[in-house]
Amino acid sequence: MGHLRVATRNCGNCFFRQSKGSSRVFNKSTNLFSVIIPVFNRARLLESAISSVLAQNSADFELIVVDDGSTDLTPQILRQFEGSAKIISQSNRGPGAARNAAAQQARGNYLAFLDSDDVWFPWSLQIFSEATTKFDAAEIVLGSAISFQHENELAKIKAGPSEFQVFKDYCATAKANIFRGSGVMVVRRELFLQKGGFYEDRLYSEDLDFLLRCSDCGPVVTVSKPIMLARRTHASSSVADIVRTYEGMLRLLRHERSDVYPGGRRLAQKRRRLLCHQARAVSNWCLKAKRRREAFDIYRKTFVWNLRFGQVAHLIKIPLLGAFPFLRSVRRFLASRRFLNLDNARY
Repeated sequence: MGHLRVATRNCGNCFFRQSKGSSRVFNKSTNLFSVIIPVFNRARLLESAISSVLAQNSADFELIVVDDGSTDLTPQILRQFEGSAKIISQSNRGPGAARNAAAQQARGNYLAFLDSDDVWFPWSLQIFSEATTKFDAAEIVLGSAISFQHENELAKIKAGPSEFQVFKDYCATAKANIFRGSGVMVVRRELFLQKGGFYEDRLYSEDLDFLLRCSDCGPVVTVSKPIMLARRTHASSSVADIVRTYEGMLRLLRHERSDVYPGGRRLAQKRRRLLCHQARAVSNWCLKAKRRREAFDIYRKTFVWNLRFGQVAHLIKIPLLGAFPFLRSVRRFLASRRFLNLDNARY
């Protein structure tokens, strides 16, 4: 059972802006944090991500950027930050492999991850530092996030007093309403390497899979305030994104049923609660993308668990949403056969 700890430090309200060719050079033998950014063909957005790290209020970190075989202007963008970041170049192997490669060369006690299209706020690393200092046995720290499309939306986000909650292990966070992506995750480097890092097969949800492999590890600290990550949302997702998300979800379910995750029966209910939360999100996303087969496959595979956790609204909603396109097509068919007068029909 977690307990709430509140600190009163205010980290300031400015948004990030770091000049190109920052004068910061990190040459210490060790750092508290190694910040890892994997990138593939994100030249247009990469500068914002890197600048948000270099603009941190806390200076006890090294920055490692892994160019995962980019074919656009990413290498030229990275040259602007030589001296402020360690640059690793490799052939295209996927984000999991890129993060793992950086972790092998990292010097920090903790690893922090940021995607190349997302940004941190100036206080993000300072709050992570506060959490690891206040709770010095913490194995994992999870922060809070907000979604955005345009950077001017972030000016309204303000820092404030920090609010922490401490849990015995990762599974104990099952009922906590928190974002669980890699961009808000700080993990002790020893634990990351001990657990084998991220899977490198390019499927999505590799971050949740890693956390589930840490089911019985702790303590875990969550940060509910202030917001620490700005997640950039994109107007549309490719079919490849949806397929990788769906197949990543299937991998999570296979691992749970094959006893890959630690804790056995003792933690099974908590692990499955975490999995069901992810599965509901994936089913909804697949339906919105008109991938009904994938949506109903995830729905079917987690039906009993969701029923056990009282997720009746979800169990009713997915079939109804899935049926609407079919009913609309029937209606159009009837209208085309003059069985229905579309002009006079009521909706």
